[in-house]
Amino acid sequence: MGLEQGQSSQSLEYWLSSIESTWRETPEFNVPENFKHLAVICDGNRRSAKEKGLDPWQGHRLGIEVIKGIMRASRNWSIKHLTFWTWSTENWKRDEGQVGFVMGLAAKHLADSETLKTLVENRTKFTHLGRKDRLPQGVVTTIDNLERNTAGFNDRFVNLALDYGGLDEISRATAKNC
Repeated sequence: MGLEQGQSSQSLEYWLSSIESTWRETPEFNVPENFKHLAVICDGNRRSAKEKGLDPWQGHRLGIEVIKGIMRASRNWSIKHLTFWTWSTENWKRDEGQVGFVMGLAAKHLADSETLKTLVENRTKFTHLGRKDRLPQGVVTTIDNLERNTAGFNDRFVNLALDYGGLDEISRATAKNC
């Protein structure tokens, strides 16, 4: 088991290094003039990790690094609106350990002082899309803080679809209006 874990750790560090080098410099991307909004569905992290012989949950950890890279690159590409769909309403059906791991990642990275600093420096308004009633209180508090501290900005916009689902939105909107 020690060898497997050592190999897994090396593989994780190699993958992380690869992601960092990919996004260190902004990749070439010819953005059409009328291109205003990039939406990213963060899917496949577990599959990618499994393919690399890693714990599937580590794919979520590395996905955060990709999100950070896309956010940096989007500024250079002059993309004004970004949406990251990171957690579907259906994802709550996953293994309890995985849910806890992902929510822990969300709490840690959203509360990181660099996150708010980057949003403020780039005059980026942060908006949560989705439900807050099922998110851990620490995640909700952090989201509320980011939204409050960036509410006045309109140079750029970052939307985080966390506990979001189209059918859920329609269902709740219909129930609210009945």
